[in-house]
Amino acid sequence: MRNPRASVSDPSAFVTDPGSPIHVIHEARFNGLTLELVETGRENIQDLIESYAPYTDLNYMLHRLSLGDTSVLTNRQALYGDFSSMPTNPVDAINLVHSAEDAFGRLSVEDKAKYNNDYRVWLASVLSGDNVSRETVSDGDEKRSVPADKEVVNEP
Repeated sequence: MRNPRASVSDPSAFVTDPGSPIHVIHEARFNGLTLELVETGRENIQDLIESYAPYTDLNYMLHRLSLGDTSVLTNRQALYGDFSSMPTNPVDAINLVHSAEDAFGRLSVEDKAKYNNDYRVWLASVLSGDNVSRETVSDGDEKRSVPADKEVVNEP
């Protein structure tokens, strides 16, 4: 129920700024002492929004559905996983990256060379599981491969 005594005499008195359609894109860079934001580009948000206009038409969606394409119902694929150990804020994420960079720095020169001396290549390899190091363990005549983090127990 409306309050009859509450009214706005001049609606044009409320000026709202819709903002600029041009958004500045920044990137965090470490200058040796602190992190600073550096402008890396600009994008026109209005053009981006308008580029999706044809795909929001209901007739377009229904036509695609009639052809058997169910991708029009979602704009991205669902991602499932245990993300409980992922950083929850930007500071934790930056600290995680710095700790990965420190861990890469402690590797031997030969190991760093395998990853083009780039900690980002090494980190991507670690996260994908491609670089699981394995040792070859000899049990008499038989050799078997064991993950490096597993302990080898010789049974009688």
